[in-house]
Amino acid sequence: MKSNLPSIPARRATATLVEHLPHRRDVARGRRRASLSDVVDLIFMWQERVRTRRHLHELDEHMLRDIGLSRGDALHEASKPFWH
Repeated sequence: MKSNLPSIPARRATATLVEHLPHRRDVARGRRRASLSDVVDLIFMWQERVRTRRHLHELDEHMLRDIGLSRGDALHEASKPFWH
């Protein structure tokens, strides 16, 4: 039985998950695959990016000058999606 629901394209964020994973070579099959630990490492890295970008966004002008960034630089970095 065919569904009448419209097809919904996958979000780019989930589609690129595999692109961001560090791969290991599966010699027996000649294919690349990521281990569970690679996926967990990737999720932790994404969480760290969100946390540090949030902190960067919250810095005042004096603190930004101390690290050599302008407000525009901080806003640009803070506005990036977590997978970039």
